[in-house]
This record gives sequence, structure tokens and C-alpha cells, in this order.
Amino acid sequence: MPAFQINDEEWGALSEEPGDIFLAYCAIRRFMDYKTGIAGASRRLSEQMMREVLYVAPTQGRHVSGSPTRQRVRSVLDRLVKLGVLIPLGAMIYRLPLATYLAASKTSATNEQPVQKPYQQPEHNQPEPRNDGAYGDIETASSTATESSHIENSNLPQISGKANTHTQRAREDFASSERFPMPDTWVPDPQSFHTVLVRNGMGNVRYLPDQLLEFRSYWVVHPERHQTQAQWEHQFAQQLRRINRNQQTQGTGHEVRERPPVKRVRNAIDILHDDDW
Repeated sequence: MPAFQINDEEWGALSEEPGDIFLAYCAIRRFMDYKTGIAGASRRLSEQMMREVLYVAPTQGRHVSGSPTRQRVRSVLDRLVKLGVLIPLGAMIYRLPLATYLAASKTSATNEQPVQKPYQQPEHNQPEPRNDGAYGDIETASSTATESSHIENSNLPQISGKANTHTQRAREDFASSERFPMPDTWVPDPQSFHTVLVRNGMGNVRYLPDQLLEFRSYWVVHPERHQTQAQWEHQFAQQLRRINRNQQTQGTGHEVRERPPVKRVRNAIDILHDDDW
């Protein structure tokens, strides 16, 4: 009897089953016809044969030995059917769907061929090649390519919901060019700075040269700070506001009202020592 090999699908279905179930499948597998994948048709199977296959020789230490009962043989066959490794076709005739046989190999090889869909089928009206190896419709193809190039190079604006990237980039560059670090010669613009002071409630405030110098010297040593002219003027106005507020607070705290002198009551000793008396 020729040897056989258990494939991965058969092993995966039977590897966790008891030994008698695996042994029964191997016995049926030996009688399988490799042309049809059916066991029990050309060579008959019987319960008596299965009892002989599942016979356990008595050995010291074995609790179960001898031939299994017919009920046990039927239970083993039913288990193989439930596992899907046997498909009953008749009395002791089974198809082995997981086994490897010739018909299954041909079927699997046919199934591996890709099925072409209608849009994947070759076109019937393909241009025939000419003697020089080129296609007869090359002029049509070139004209189509020319038309597509005209469409791509069209000057019409693109229909898109996104903003023009060039315009957006130009705006960003312009905004960044307005920002600058504090230079040594910076001064607020007279007209715009007066408007800033009015908005902050300091329309009558006039800054001193020392205040501007202090503000400028502080921010000159912070070149990482970039602001626009309006932002620098607003920050300078806020500093003037804090200075005025501090001056008002300090002036109120140090004010001392002049009190009228308290007349002292003169006693007899003062009168005796008074030269003007």
C-alpha cells in the first residue's frame, strides 16, 4: 500500500483530538482513491476492519486494551464527520474534503487562475500594428495627447475651495516683513502714538526722553521679540500708563497735611523764664 502524507489542514483539524480518532482517520486515509478523494468505494471499509485498526494491545500500565466496541467505532466515525474531515456518501463510503488528491489539485490550480472581469477583457477594436511596428491609430493618439496637454495648460482658474497658495504665501511674507526687533533709533510715530494714548485714556500725557530711552534700552537686549510698529507703540503706552499710576499712588501715600500749631498753656515756670514778660 502506498505511503500518504497528512497536509496542514488535516493536521489542524485532528491535532487536538484523541489518539483513536486520529488513528481511525489515518486508516480511512490509506484507502482513499487519489483520483477521486473517496475512500470505501473501490476498496470496501467495514466496522470490523475499524475495530481491528483501533485494537490496543494489552501492556503493563495500560488501563484500556483490546478491541473497541461497535458503538465506540460508530462514535469515532461520527466525530470525524462533525470535524469536517469525512463526508458520508453511503454505507462506509466517505469523501475526504481536506485530503490532497489529483482532482483537488487540478481544481485548486484552476481556481487560482484569475477571473477576468468585463472591463479587464481585451478590446476587440484594438489598432492593428503596421509593418514598422507602430499602430495605425498613432495620429489619433497624438491628437488626443495634444488636446489633453491644452487642457492641462489652460489659463482658466482652478475650481477649488482652497485659497490660492501664492497669495497666501505673499501675505505671510508681507506680515513677517512688518515685524522687527527693537532698534536703537526707534521712536513712536507722533500721529499714531497720540491715537494710542487717547484710546488708553492718556490723551494729555507726554512722555519724557528718559522714559523712551529706558523702554528702548530694555527691548534692545531682547532681539528675539519681533513686533510691528503699532505693537511697539501700544506696549510703550502701557508702560507709560503703569509709570503714571505708580506716581499717583506714591504721591497720595506721602502727602502730609500741614496742621495748625497747637497753642501751649503757659505755666508759672514758663512765665518766670520768659524774658519778654
